[in-house]
Amino acid sequence: MSRGGKSLSTTTAIVLTSDQRDLLRKVALIRAMQSGRGRVSASDVVREAIDAHSASLLAEVSAYQAQSRDG
Repeated sequence: MSRGGKSLSTTTAIVLTSDQRDLLRKVALIRAMQSGRGRVSASDVVREAIDAHSASLLAEVSAYQAQSRDG
């Protein structure tokens, strides 16, 4: 999903518990402070988590698609 070599982005709402939201914000703040960027981005944390787990997420999609075809 890219155009001209750049990934397209979209805005999505997700529902989190208060604890999950707080953890996400804390990690984003720590990463911003460590990198010296000053920009806190919970979206960056979520994208990195998805990237780190993309193989298992894709496997789940493939397993469902195979089951749907066979089923």
